[in-house]
Amino acid sequence: MHVHDTPERRDVSQQRAVVPARGARPANGALSPAELLALQRTVGNAAVSGLIAERHPVQRAVVHYNRETDTTERVTLDQLKAMPEFRNLSPGQEAGVAAKVASSDFFQLTELLDQVRGRSTVIGAVSGPHEREGNFLAEMADKRSPVFAYDPEMQTEELLKVLEDEMVNEGAVLLQRQSITAFGEHVPDIDVFVPNPGPWLYAAPLATDLAACLNTVLGKNSHAWVLTDNEPYSRQAATLESRLDEINRDNAAQSGYLPLRVTSKRELNTSSLGARGQLELGAEAGRDGVEFEVGHSPDYCLLKISRH
Repeated sequence: MHVHDTPERRDVSQQRAVVPARGARPANGALSPAELLALQRTVGNAAVSGLIAERHPVQRAVVHYNRETDTTERVTLDQLKAMPEFRNLSPGQEAGVAAKVASSDFFQLTELLDQVRGRSTVIGAVSGPHEREGNFLAEMADKRSPVFAYDPEMQTEELLKVLEDEMVNEGAVLLQRQSITAFGEHVPDIDVFVPNPGPWLYAAPLATDLAACLNTVLGKNSHAWVLTDNEPYSRQAATLESRLDEINRDNAAQSGYLPLRVTSKRELNTSSLGARGQLELGAEAGRDGVEFEVGHSPDYCLLKISRH
């Protein structure tokens, strides 16, 4: 995992050098909303949050610059929920917006609008005991934020430690110790990543296995990338494909049902791995892939599952 040298992820001690002298601020040391916005553009959200915390209680806010009046206005969570762009979000997406509003960072309204209009990224089967899992989330957040991670057995503290070490901005990754189905039902325009699902493929009852959960979460124009391991002896890929076929048959008569299709299948072995034992997941035309350090035995199979 490489920490990219972007304004929001550089060492905060370097960023502090560009802050105006104290004499330029109001007597109470507080930054006005307009000053906050200007400073955020210069040094990034994370640095501004740290600077504010040193002088007075953290100001949690979503701000909107009004070009007509040349003023900066604060936007509350209730005001966000009333906007048309925020009315049809899934439960997981709503939780992501609420987490950003409640974080110690602050955001421009245009940032949140861009995120809810774009594709959400959902991660499953990342429980947390291995550093490579946190690195995967950090890399994902760097390229596809916001990221929503789910696992009923998630070790949240272990993942948070890695995310903090990698200087991932607060609110960029939402960790949830529950089933991926909590993100929402038939959510359109999302990308789901499930590396090394293992026992999840065979979970009982069937309504809780990986195929059933993907059927619940994936909506129109959504995709899932699933990386299996120990192939062909484990038959993980074959098991998943068989279950998807079964689900499609069971729902074929349902009005408006869109079947789940395996649209891509790549068989991989150790020669496919990078120097650190990593594979690239989710690379497509116009979208960067994300490296995942494989922690299980070969061979592997990377399946892309789509609902159009």
